[in-house]
Amino acid sequence: MQRCPACGVLLDVGIFVSGQKVRCDACKLPFVVRRDDSVLVEPGEVAAARRPAPSPGPAAPGAVRPQAAPAAPRPALEVLAPPAAAASPTQAGESPPLIPGFQIHEVIGRGGMGKVYRARQNSLQRAVAIKVLNEDLAKHQSFIRRFEKEAQSLALLSHPNICAIFDRGMVGSTCYLVMEFIDGPSLRHRMNKGPMPLAEVCQVFGDLCRALNHAHNHNVIHRDLKPENVLFSREGVLKVVDFGLANIMDKNWELTRTQVSMGTVNYMAPEQRRDAKHVDHRADVFSLGVMLYEILCGELPLGRFDPPSRRRRELGPQVDELVLKMLDTDPGRRPQNAGRVGAILEGLLRPGGRDRGPREAGRSGEDEEEPDGERLPVAPRSREPKSEPQAPAPPPAAAIDEDKPLQSLVGRPRRRRWWLWPVLGLPLIGLAAAGVFWALLLQGMSEAPGDLVLERRGQGWSARRVHPRSQSQISPAAARTHDGRRTVRFDFRPSSLAPLPVTFIGGSWENRGRLVQDTSRQGWTINMAPAAALWLDRPVPPEGLSLKASFSVQPSRPQGEEANAPAPGALSGISRWMPLDTAGRVGAGFLDGEGRGLLVLLPLAASERLIILRNAPGMEHGRSEIPLPAGAAQGTLSLEFREGRVRASLDDREIVDELSGFPLGFAGHPAVACQNARCAFGEVAITTP
Repeated sequence: MQRCPACGVLLDVGIFVSGQKVRCDACKLPFVVRRDDSVLVEPGEVAAARRPAPSPGPAAPGAVRPQAAPAAPRPALEVLAPPAAAASPTQAGESPPLIPGFQIHEVIGRGGMGKVYRARQNSLQRAVAIKVLNEDLAKHQSFIRRFEKEAQSLALLSHPNICAIFDRGMVGSTCYLVMEFIDGPSLRHRMNKGPMPLAEVCQVFGDLCRALNHAHNHNVIHRDLKPENVLFSREGVLKVVDFGLANIMDKNWELTRTQVSMGTVNYMAPEQRRDAKHVDHRADVFSLGVMLYEILCGELPLGRFDPPSRRRRELGPQVDELVLKMLDTDPGRRPQNAGRVGAILEGLLRPGGRDRGPREAGRSGEDEEEPDGERLPVAPRSREPKSEPQAPAPPPAAAIDEDKPLQSLVGRPRRRRWWLWPVLGLPLIGLAAAGVFWALLLQGMSEAPGDLVLERRGQGWSARRVHPRSQSQISPAAARTHDGRRTVRFDFRPSSLAPLPVTFIGGSWENRGRLVQDTSRQGWTINMAPAAALWLDRPVPPEGLSLKASFSVQPSRPQGEEANAPAPGALSGISRWMPLDTAGRVGAGFLDGEGRGLLVLLPLAASERLIILRNAPGMEHGRSEIPLPAGAAQGTLSLEFREGRVRASLDDREIVDELSGFPLGFAGHPAVACQNARCAFGEVAITTP
């Protein structure tokens, strides 16, 4: 509730965000919604409260403005800050929850997911904040699982500008999070005091971007960025709160559509409004853009809005360009890195940072990575004179010998040897065209999954590139759900269960009571990329997924053509213009629909090494190799993706445990793979959260 500042009538502003302009129903005068001005009212007043119109308009002629003393302002209930005169739970008619080990005090915040209490931890005698989630949510077992998993991810974040998570638990039907207690105001409080100086904007936004970049690097997305979720400690340290909690909500739970999203839609990216669950870190970058515009201009960028430089003359066009890029409706055209955004803004707004070039500006923050292919505005270099050695002054006019010819004083003009251009230009043009041709050819050969088919032509061999792709329906042998995890097992025999789609990329696949990929079944062939079988009908995130596959592998040769195998020298000509990898391998991994992602490949020969292949856009490390004591002719390969890591074992012996390296928002399919061999998979089991 908020009282109109002109007439004092109590208004219901619950559906509007702070900073939005509305019109009073009584006096018809416009005012700005300020959550700091919300008041506690008696039940009788609630019924009489009016709802203001959403768009401002001129005052009605002869409008009467009754005088009423406005209620004392209190902090917004969404803020984790102690109210000036907070009502105790007893006064409010509420009983605090009983959580062992903590003394629960008053409510200091409310939201769609629950309440926040100020509390004291008995064991360490320190003040903490406890977020108690609504009991209605505890009815859903899937919510409890997501809550526990998300709390574990949040606890891994360690950054001075992120509210720390100390503990989580469940008492009866009550889920709770124990968090760092922030005893200061919110960013909304500060914005309501008036325009921020640019130096303060630079400091606040820089800290905010660095905090988000740290979270994004740990695969945590906020999803609910707004000024109310940015707090300041008593010492003035910025803290971001409510990290990742929106990720545990589900579209089937009533709170997602009502309380949780209420009042924050203007900060949401367009793709988040359409599908809040399947967004990546670029949705946070959009929310940052809305907040930056509101901080600079004092209002939200709704509809057709002016660039910031028209609202504040001290801002330059580079700031406009940065803000507009952050607010782009296409996530691919936004800045891809929050830390980079903060560093660039500091270079634009901080007086000491205006002389830095784009590289220096991009490296001033911690945990930052250079975005791929993005161009962002940078601060222009200073044109102020610098204390550098100056060139010696020219001699006075009297010192010039007028008897010397003028050309001896200024030097002879250089003769233009125009005839050299055709001589040098034609070879250079030819070399450039050839370089472009081979670069494009090799790029296409190295990136696109496909097979190289070798065919005899007279006394020699020729090669052609093919890209096999097909889909088949395979019935699982069993499917069950246990502890919220679903396991589907395939043994490639007839089954009464409904078939599921399997997509084959590259190679030559058959279901013969075993799933077989025989590279050279139809002729001598080289898998330029591992042939893969992708499971599941839709892409899913890798986190929490596991795969187990039993296999046997042997060299692949066409039937009846052993004597006609190409000699090693026959491939040397091809390898000069195309990289060839003829080693036999079998493996498993997690790939997108184009066959890109992560694969763990076991060698057929004992002299080869295990290969971890990462080839999806945004993935690092590329290809790494690990020694193995022997080749893998048969066995059971198991993969598990958990807490951002990939763990692989061969016959229950761990062979890989390292960071998976998937980019944020990556989704794909569990997969088995075979390269330049005859691989037979007797059983494949896939477990998903």
